[in-house]
Amino acid sequence: MKVLSIDIGGTNVKYGSFIVKDEVDLIESGFFKTPDSFDDLYKYFDSLLRDKKYDAVTIGVPGVYDFVGDMVVYAPNLKLLNNLKIKESFSSLFDNAEILVENDGNMAAFGEYFFIVGSKLKTFIMITLGTGVGGGIIYNGGILSGRTTISELGHITINFNGRRCGCGKLGCFEAYCGMDGLIQTYNEVSGGSIKKVDDIFKKSQKKDVLARISIDIFSYQLATGLSSLANIFSPECIKIGGGLSFYSDLFYKKTVKHFSKMIFPAFKQYVKLDIATLKNNAGIYGGVALAISNLLSENKRSYKLNLKK
Repeated sequence: MKVLSIDIGGTNVKYGSFIVKDEVDLIESGFFKTPDSFDDLYKYFDSLLRDKKYDAVTIGVPGVYDFVGDMVVYAPNLKLLNNLKIKESFSSLFDNAEILVENDGNMAAFGEYFFIVGSKLKTFIMITLGTGVGGGIIYNGGILSGRTTISELGHITINFNGRRCGCGKLGCFEAYCGMDGLIQTYNEVSGGSIKKVDDIFKKSQKKDVLARISIDIFSYQLATGLSSLANIFSPECIKIGGGLSFYSDLFYKKTVKHFSKMIFPAFKQYVKLDIATLKNNAGIYGGVALAISNLLSENKRSYKLNLKK
């Protein structure tokens, strides 16, 4: 089976082309900057699919997707997708491929679960720290879902009188722990006007005091959101992925320390907090995992993911 997995993010669109046999091989991957218009997005999709045959195409969208109506109901960080019928809009490009659409956070969580964590866990949560905060909940081997995607984990409230989030609410998890949230924290602490989150981590690595204070605040806010999720779902494991996970050495230990004090005491010994193995590529791997799970009758057997390419 040949699968094209597309992960649409607020900053970049990542893609991977896979061959599924005894192993899952990534044969091509890349990314492009998320366009500002549907027409440009269509052109990029056309370039990925032109003169190529796929058995399945999976698409991760950064928002709430209605499976029955084939519509992105709301994408706060990428409004060009709002009310867009994904399959219908791109149907002329897909030829005879099977099309699967899922929330991008759910897709990332399923990728980490399917290839890395495995069926030994009954309940698993993954958080993706990117432009905003996404994530997914895996329960009994599948994505927890309904008529729509349901796990908008970045929009739980961690500060009732807090910042205005892109969704319109106050105090969302995402408003503090996405890239834009960390940038805002640093600029509030320093009085500066930094625009790239990478610069904050680079300053911290150089022992910049204000950068380290900002990351300490970020770690506390991250633990606040994660402990709330742990207290509701009591998962065996929560993993942190997304672009910010590449800098986890600068915030992970502090987050764990805060998390251990915030989680409901009875759950403390059961919930493990860890960094995702697939990091920022979990979404495209989740897409191929989704195709295997939905389209191959032998999907319950283990598939080895070849990460060498």
